[in-house]
Amino acid sequence: MSSSKLISIRSEYSKNRLEKLKNNLASIPEIEIFDNITIYTAGSFARFEASEYSDIDLFFLINGKPDDLKEANIDTIRMFAIIVEVVDHMDFPKFSNDGKYLKISFSKEMIDSLGGSDDDYLNHFTSRMLMLLESYPVYGNESYNSIIKEIVSSYFRDYPHHPDSFRPTFLVNDILRFWKTLCLNYEHKRNQPTEDQSQRIKQKVKNFKL
Repeated sequence: MSSSKLISIRSEYSKNRLEKLKNNLASIPEIEIFDNITIYTAGSFARFEASEYSDIDLFFLINGKPDDLKEANIDTIRMFAIIVEVVDHMDFPKFSNDGKYLKISFSKEMIDSLGGSDDDYLNHFTSRMLMLLESYPVYGNESYNSIIKEIVSSYFRDYPHHPDSFRPTFLVNDILRFWKTLCLNYEHKRNQPTEDQSQRIKQKVKNFKL
């Protein structure tokens, strides 16, 4: 099979699966409780490169701050329980790291921590870079687009005062930092040998993608 044919097949498969996921999520009342929430995916599905063996990474981001929510913990548990059922019913591979990354983030915190010490610690940096560089919304398009604009505006906040000389150095630096972080993760995993053949194969695939 030619590479162009394979790319076309992967793209069509990814788009069909994402459209079905969007339709399933749109009918879940447990998500509607959260005003201004967006759910987006990154990785192979967002790049339209997924296959039947690809898992799906979902990020949950609310356009606001934690204080905007009431009874957030119970509502979050209910929402994630339903979403796990949807993903299982659609025969996606299980969420990575036993659902470790199933959590809600907030745009206010993500933007306020930009460049600060909490940026990495709270995983805002990775979430923000993935959202800007390779994401696809599966729920809450309006909030998704609004948050994207806010993030870009934060990087370009000096532009109005220097329209003739402004350079997006801060944004470029974060993109480079993100790439270096991926390389560091690659080196770390190379130093963690495993006898598990399936894990070795998965690592080879990740190395190839990098």
